[in-house]
Amino acid sequence: MIRHELDSYGVGSGQHFLLFLVHQHPGITQNEVSRKTGIDKATAAKGLARLEQLGYLERVPDRNDRRIRRLYLTGAGKALIPAIK
Repeated sequence: MIRHELDSYGVGSGQHFLLFLVHQHPGITQNEVSRKTGIDKATAAKGLARLEQLGYLERVPDRNDRRIRRLYLTGAGKALIPAIK
């Protein structure tokens, strides 16, 4: 059902969960996403990269540590949240 509803947005059934997590925790890091979901780092990285490629999230360098990238939803990502809910 989820796949059917979100297919037109290009979002897979596992990726919607990542989008919603970033929605709930703006500025979360990729490592924190992996830790909170129990998804291994490589799988989380691949899913987040796909969502970034689709324009639903962006990675912003941390102010204090430029090696860290904080995740935020874009306008398109925020518009997708009601469909996920």
